[in-house]
Amino acid sequence: MRPSPLGLGAETLAAAESFDMFALYEQVQSPVLIIAGTAADPGADQELMATYRHGLRRDLEQAASQPPI
Repeated sequence: MRPSPLGLGAETLAAAESFDMFALYEQVQSPVLIIAGTAADPGADQELMATYRHGLRRDLEQAASQPPI
């Protein structure tokens, strides 16, 4: 079940949206395994999700190419 967009659900969704995983990845000093889906949820905008996955793949590849801190 997804949280309600009201009350605590709104706070949870806002916190998730504002969290920068790439900033966290930069701090990790050991190998990281990231699993990302390759297909959109049924009913999702397929073109939008394909564009999102393309951008995510690009950003992850760029992060992987950075030297460790």
